[in-house]
Amino acid sequence: MNMQVERLGDFCAVLLTGRLEPPHVEALEQQLASVYDLGCKWLLFDLSGLDYLGSLGLRVFVAAAKRAKLLEGEARFCGVHGLVKQVFDLTRLSEQVPLFDNRFEAMKGFPPTESPVTH
Repeated sequence: MNMQVERLGDFCAVLLTGRLEPPHVEALEQQLASVYDLGCKWLLFDLSGLDYLGSLGLRVFVAAAKRAKLLEGEARFCGVHGLVKQVFDLTRLSEQVPLFDNRFEAMKGFPPTESPVTH
């Protein structure tokens, strides 16, 4: 599995490619911990290049969505397809988190812009 993180303020895009299997889960958890430590609370997981998702990887996504929500942010997922989509559907994660076809769609209104403060 390959992982790339793009950070812009409190927003981070996480691009995963390959197979998310047990040897890679711990590395992903560590990377996400450092992302949270940097203040990212708006996460976009681009899974368009992910070919396989095991149960431990799924647990990471569930935890990431919960953590983002606790930080008053959100985790979104795009490019979910094939076997990965089947796992999302079978576990009903696809009903729990926002899914988008591509990054462009997922980025609309994300993160929300704050209204300017008026006095």
